[in-house]
Amino acid sequence: MLRFPTTIPLRAAELNEFKEAILSQQKNPRETAAPAPTDSSDPLTKEPVDPNVERERREIRERANKSKAHRIGL
Repeated sequence: MLRFPTTIPLRAAELNEFKEAILSQQKNPRETAAPAPTDSSDPLTKEPVDPNVERERREIRERANKSKAHRIGL
């Protein structure tokens, strides 16, 4: 969903374009919706994932879990 950028000053043309984008998204929610997920259990349809990307995702998940554990006092 688009949100109004409160910290960035916009010119009038940019503001109008932003408003039009929001209004068109509200009028046509089905057209802007994400495509339906495909069956990812089939290994032939899976896109190969870069090992560096997978490692980075894993590290981010681990940091998030550690942060959560720290917040709740574990």
